[in-house]
Amino acid sequence: MCTNVVVTAAQAKEDNWRRGRLRWKFKPIQKRLYDAYHSCSNFLFVSLIARQTGKSYSWASLAVEQCIRKPKSRVRYGTAFHTDVAEFIVPIFTAIFEDAPLDVKPKYHKQGSKYEFKNGSEIKLVGLDINPDGIRGNALDLVIIDEAGFVSRLRYVYSIII
Repeated sequence: MCTNVVVTAAQAKEDNWRRGRLRWKFKPIQKRLYDAYHSCSNFLFVSLIARQTGKSYSWASLAVEQCIRKPKSRVRYGTAFHTDVAEFIVPIFTAIFEDAPLDVKPKYHKQGSKYEFKNGSEIKLVGLDINPDGIRGNALDLVIIDEAGFVSRLRYVYSIII
């Protein structure tokens, strides 16, 4: 016997949030990037994509998904410049969390530039020009370097620190 279940758009959105599935928030080009990342089995994934395509939004969403899906996840999100954290990255995370249910939404700690989730997960934001060692960590689940082409010591950051 089949039964029809009616789910409202708001219920579907909340369910996707709680499951850590945010692909529905993306533009088509972002969905292609997301799918390419998830189909890659390599340790390192590099994307070379034009400006204004929503790369940072995509990577930040991926970090959020990691933290929701796996409790106690540890994510490092590096940017080329420390000033980018406050000017660009925090506003992107704010936009992502705009429609998140309260029980999923993390708390941002300006001191330490860190998002802490209720399930014990965390995303630490690091400006690599000021603090390249800040991307270091034990048992990290995900490391993202946004705008890596502008990181002055990228080879050092990747091969020695990470």
